Amino acid sequence: WNYYERGRSFLEGGFYAEAEKDLRAALTGRNRDSLWPRTYGLHFIPEYFPNRELGIACFHQEQIEESAAALEKSLSQQHSARAAFYLGEARRKLIAARGGDTLAPAIEIRAPQRDLPVGAMHARVEGVVRDDTFVAAIRVGGRPVDIAVSAPEVAFAKEITIKPGQNEIPISATDLAGNTATSFVFIDADVDGPAVSFDAPVIVPGIIRGVAMD
Repeated sequence: WNYYERGRSFLEGGFYAEAEKDLRAALTGRNRDSLWPRTYGLHFIPEYFPNRELGIACFHQEQIEESAAALEKSLSQQHSARAAFYLGEARRKLIAARGGDTLAPAIEIRAPQRDLPVGAMHARVEGVVRDDTFVAAIRVGGRPVDIAVSAPEVAFAKEITIKPGQNEIPISATDLAGNTATSFVFIDADVDGPAVSFDAPVIVPGIIRGVAMD
């Protein structure tokens, strides 16, 4: 625990090599990132993330592959926004170092079904985005989709408000290299019920005649 605390202090002060050394020492005693771990007896600390902090220390020393590996390990044990952010940055540097990427993400729409009218003022848009260099951002109807961490495949589902008649909903996806693809979902919202009219009054007993229109 002392190595971890001192390593965090070194990291915050910009002494990255010293931080790396202490964090590696901390990992020899306990190698799993977690929230509220017990140190001794009934004593706990709010968080213990040596893999994450090691990944950040390596990132600042341009040890990008080691950084990405440590951050991925941290996220597999306990998710944190800090680890997700730095992993995205490390992956961007790896992509650039390997020659970059020019291919935009592929967007697959799974719902709603094409040409199937929706009888409401809202709809749920679902799909999957895939990219060989990690999906970084998705927007549905201009609204961002929460992505916990960049990944080669990200499923999404978003409730959107629509208006009566034809709706054109844009879906955009961006990868870590900055390439963006856009697709569209067309939703026909029909919120008006059928109209019924009668030709003439009926004398009972008699036959009701009229027309139903929609």
